Formats: sequence, structure tokens, C-alpha cells
Amino acid sequence: MQHLFVNKMAGMDCRGLNRAGYNVFQRYFLAINERKDKLKRVDKSSEELYVVSADLTGVEKLWAIALDTQDNDVSKMAITLLNDLHQNVRIPSPPPLFFFFTFLTYFLLWTRFPLRV
Repeated sequence: MQHLFVNKMAGMDCRGLNRAGYNVFQRYFLAINERKDKLKRVDKSSEELYVVSADLTGVEKLWAIALDTQDNDVSKMAITLLNDLHQNVRIPSPPPLFFFFTFLTYFLLWTRFPLRV
């Protein structure tokens, strides 16, 4: 499962990603990070997750989906997940700054090299 996510999905072009493709990405993203103990469930029956490591596998691709996809619904879904992850961080400070600097990096790259359609 990790091979598919890390080696195949990480290289995909996210500009044309649709809802179904995003849902597959999100399932793998959450499963891989939960398996690596970077995300944990509030309790075993809960769907609610919290972040225990700022080094989430695939977070760069999640940012790329949020910023580059042409489907507004998919972009909103990715932004919602990023927001949920940011609000559910349970690690010592300053790692929440990691999310800010990651956003800032992608934002600056995106504005410097905007997608030309």
C-alpha cells in the first residue's frame, strides 16, 4: 500500500484530479499516516484523527492538490483536510509552524509560477 502511495500517487498530475481520484488519495493518505503512527484516532470507534507528527507522508501532494487542481470541489476538499489536520495537532510547539511554512512555500511557488491554462 505504501509503495503505491509514495511512488505512484506522489508522481501523479493533480491538475485534472476529480472527486473519485481525490477520495482514493485521501484514503491512502490517512491510512499510511495512521499506520506510521503520524496520525491517531481519538478512540477506536471514532473517525476523528489528530496529528502526532508534523512529518506527514504525502502532505506535499495534498498541498499541490489544494492549490493546483482545476476542480473547485476537489480543491475545497483538500483545503478542508489540511485545515482539519492543522486544527487537530497534538504535538509540542512549534511544529504547527511546519504547516504554515509549508503553506507559505507552496503559495510562493504557486504565485511565482502560476498554472497556465
